[in-house]
Amino acid sequence: MPVAVNDFYSVDKDTVFSIAAPGVLGNDNDLDTQAGGLTAMLVNPPANAANFTLNPDGSFTYTPAVNFTGADSFTYKTNDGSNDSNEATVTIAVLPANNAPIATNDFYNTEKDTALGIPVPGVLANDNDLDTPLAGRTAILIAGPSHAASFTLNPDGSFDYTPQANFTGADSFAYKVNDGISDSNVAMVTIAVIAPNTFPIAKNDPESTNEDSAKSVPTPGVLSNDSIALLTSSTAVLVSGPRRALSFALNADGSFNYTPRN
Repeated sequence: MPVAVNDFYSVDKDTVFSIAAPGVLGNDNDLDTQAGGLTAMLVNPPANAANFTLNPDGSFTYTPAVNFTGADSFTYKTNDGSNDSNEATVTIAVLPANNAPIATNDFYNTEKDTALGIPVPGVLANDNDLDTPLAGRTAILIAGPSHAASFTLNPDGSFDYTPQANFTGADSFAYKVNDGISDSNVAMVTIAVIAPNTFPIAKNDPESTNEDSAKSVPTPGVLSNDSIALLTSSTAVLVSGPRRALSFALNADGSFNYTPRN
């Protein structure tokens, strides 16, 4: 008489799952029947399947119901041509699909010939992952900075950067985040290396709007053509507002909203 043994499988949510022959028969046995002489017979189908087929050779195809997660199962027997086996249970764990982390660009600045040390969580601080806490994420270097005398990016997101002697300007490195399963997109970290006592220079900005039409200018707005502004954390400060505005607001990030009088 054949003996059927329980089986266990796992699959991600909303994913078709197929097991090739001998499938569920792979761990079943019969002292009187040679390998390949057993057939599988379905007893009870899975309760949470959108589609399911168990074949006599033990192979099967299972598609979980849409958005279902949890344990599903079916039962079967084997037959050796003469006798049925006991009833065995096949359990399928339908797992929530892993959400890949999302890496976000970062910006830092340091003075010329001055080392920059960023502590934990460093570049990971503004990155996101719906199902992995910050402690479970690691930073992976993709491309190092071009103007560093020394540089180290640690898995915990902290990093140390020393610019080359006398270098000023923008340097950058690229990294991605891993949550133990999936990698994120590639994010860019920009480091502005600034000469001491360097001040931003504001430049005039031409803007226009139709009569009686409000105008909104997004960031970087008035900062876009100012020297150093895009390489530093420069902010816009209102000195005097427009005299013919019904409403006006200048934001620190350079964006502004203007509505003319009728």
